[in-house]
Amino acid sequence: MTPNSTGTNESTANLDRRAAALTIEQAQREWEIAINAVQDLIFIHDADMSIIRANRAYAARTGKDIRDIIGQPYWKLFPKLDGPLPGCRRSLEERQSGEEELHLDSGEEYASRSYPICDAEGKYLYSLHVMQDVTAKRKAEAEQRTLSEALRQAAEAVLVLDADTRITYLNPAFYRLFGYAPDDIIGQPIAALSVPEREDNLQPSEVVRRLKENGTWRDEVWRRAKDGSAIPVRLSTAAIRDAKGGITGYVGTYLDLREAKQAEQALRIAAVAFETQEGILITDLDKRIIRVNRAFTRLTGYSAEEAIGRTPAMLQYERRDADFYRSTWETVARDKYWQGESWNRRKNGEFYPALLTISAVTDADGQATHYVTTFADITLQKKEEEAIQKLNEELAELAIRDGLTGLYNHRTFYKLLEDEFVRAQRFNHPVSLLLLDIDHFKHVNDTYGHLAGDAILKGLGELLGRQARAIDRVCRYGGEEITVILPETDLDAAANMAERMRAAVEAQSFDVEAGAPVKITVSIGVASWPAQADNMQTLVAAADAAMYAAKQSGRNRVVRYEPAPGQPS
Repeated sequence: MTPNSTGTNESTANLDRRAAALTIEQAQREWEIAINAVQDLIFIHDADMSIIRANRAYAARTGKDIRDIIGQPYWKLFPKLDGPLPGCRRSLEERQSGEEELHLDSGEEYASRSYPICDAEGKYLYSLHVMQDVTAKRKAEAEQRTLSEALRQAAEAVLVLDADTRITYLNPAFYRLFGYAPDDIIGQPIAALSVPEREDNLQPSEVVRRLKENGTWRDEVWRRAKDGSAIPVRLSTAAIRDAKGGITGYVGTYLDLREAKQAEQALRIAAVAFETQEGILITDLDKRIIRVNRAFTRLTGYSAEEAIGRTPAMLQYERRDADFYRSTWETVARDKYWQGESWNRRKNGEFYPALLTISAVTDADGQATHYVTTFADITLQKKEEEAIQKLNEELAELAIRDGLTGLYNHRTFYKLLEDEFVRAQRFNHPVSLLLLDIDHFKHVNDTYGHLAGDAILKGLGELLGRQARAIDRVCRYGGEEITVILPETDLDAAANMAERMRAAVEAQSFDVEAGAPVKITVSIGVASWPAQADNMQTLVAAADAAMYAAKQSGRNRVVRYEPAPGQPS
């Protein structure tokens, strides 16, 4: 080989290496341009889980510049975790790609995918990690599931058509109403539900035509069931439009009117059996009375001659909101029926509660021709309901009150204290408890008798109720012991209140049925949460211990709870 040829070969090799380097550099630039154009979060980490490359979207999500995150463990940047994701470990240890869902405290959800990258000999080099924000997707999926479940549980039958008016969806209520199975009807044209033999019925093709013109439509129609019968329904339907306003389908709901039709028939029969114990009046379409029964005269005081030609307004309670009567007749016009309670006026001006039923009488075409109103005086029923309600209220009060003093009873005390603890813990407020015991109460009973003792207990409860604040709760704990729950009150304030109560009791003379007024004193224990107790039970125990300490210290005094030596406060 000549020196010239050797030089030529070296130049060629250098050019090849330079070209290869340029090609790699070009490929890297193109790769960076590509991943930076992607909205998903992309980064590459090495075996130490440290980032060696990332796209702008990932850097932006970490809130840092790309140069500042290179060499950092990704799990300390985003998502911030206690350690690497399990998928990353699999990518490193098992050389397998993986996918997992991340649910962040912020409410965001990400689909995380990890792909191991190895050299030609299968040696692990690094992992490519792609994180896709699926928050909106998961929310949409959840909303779709909610909508599907709502349609599945809906009481009214629901039908969906495509733009060609072929049936694409029916909910369970539709199958129950019309008796079809999915294979019977899905994919069929809406004309399959037609009832052409009924001339008064608007056929599906005409409904679709009106929807194209107006967008929505509602009326009573007849539709074909699987067994061939025609079912009367109230159809409410609307066109489904895309963002550009084009019709992509139709949705309709079907309300079964069979029972309503039967009710109307029953009302026509009832009109024949006119003379009942209920008052009945019949009006024309202008609501002018054309006929009444004898019960009408008995209940209102108006004779047939006085009522005919007038309107039911003669019976209305003038203090009733005019909107009530307007709404009532709007319902009758729409549903052909209304029932509810109202107040009526008799001829002598007396008012009484009445149960009213207004029904439209229709002709063969379903058009209203008259209205029938029936009404009954429910004064006695209302009095019975009020008596029962009052009795229930009294029974409920007895369940929470002490029968002698009228104070909250022992069981209610614990419920009130538990509720107050919940509030105190939620809002970080103190709660204190007073436990009072009448000094030498046995001597009082032995000297003056138990009736006198009862009178003293009742008077003491009334006195303490006057001394307590509106937010405090005074309870008879048992025997001669009384508790006072003091919300939002610390130990010092509770002790001051206890001293006022003690002084008030000492100054009070209690009247008994026989003999001179009786003087008593009380010993009061005071405890507070959280200063001296860590729960409701220990608070009661602390107040009890303090009360006994007051007894042992000479009675007629207030003692704050002091834990025993070595016992935590």
